[in-house]
Amino acid sequence: VLPRCSETSEDRSRGARARELNSRKRGAKERGSKQGQLRTARQNMAPEQNNGSASNGTAAVAETETNGTNGTATTEPKASYLKKMKMNKEVEALVLWEDPIKSGAILGGATLAYTLFHCSGYSALYIVCNLLLVGVVGTFVWSIIAQLLGKPEFPIPEPQPEAIEKAFAAVADKGKTVTNQGIGFFYKIAKGHEPALSLKTAGALYVMAKVSSVFSLLTLAYMAVLGFFVVPKVYMMYKEDIDTYVGIAKTQVDLKIGQAKTFVNDNVISKIKPPAKKTE
Repeated sequence: VLPRCSETSEDRSRGARARELNSRKRGAKERGSKQGQLRTARQNMAPEQNNGSASNGTAAVAETETNGTNGTATTEPKASYLKKMKMNKEVEALVLWEDPIKSGAILGGATLAYTLFHCSGYSALYIVCNLLLVGVVGTFVWSIIAQLLGKPEFPIPEPQPEAIEKAFAAVADKGKTVTNQGIGFFYKIAKGHEPALSLKTAGALYVMAKVSSVFSLLTLAYMAVLGFFVVPKVYMMYKEDIDTYVGIAKTQVDLKIGQAKTFVNDNVISKIKPPAKKTE
């Protein structure tokens, strides 16, 4: 009886071990199948993500190119800004302070001249005549001393009649165009056939009269020179912030101007009857 019981217990233990091994094998197979499914799903998702990123990249590149074409996203704001102003290269270098010594010397000279004219109490003609007098006497004394000591004369370039004639011809052509435009503008105002233009001109003249009552012509000229040296440099340093605030202000100003134009057109201009043009 005892051997049979021992064999029975051994058979049970072997059966338990076999069942345990089978359960482990089934668990490993299930885990392997799940991992295989996950790998397959990841492989299927990878091409879609690549295609999506590629399309997004293409769209970004296209948007960048579009913005670059429109001039909204430029890597060199200096070029776009100065192209709009149509500056000469020398003037551009001057107002952007590429040579601080030269720019500072010119601005300092303008400031000194303004202070001299404004605070001295003398008239502009008096100061100019005295400066010319000093220049004439100085060059005369220089030439005499140079002859006595055998030194070179005062360095002054020789006149070039061709260059002077060419410069005057260019100025005359430009002046002729501006004169014709001005005459045509004043003719339109004098005839009174365009009420809107007459009202705009009257408003501009009113503002100019108020400004000139506060500042003299000399002060306005110095303010223009100061702005010419300061504004471009400040704009280049803080371009993004300035563009943001200017855009907001421009939107509000355009809205107010549109409302004002509508009000003036409905209540003023529409009630004005300009004289009829004569027809031959």
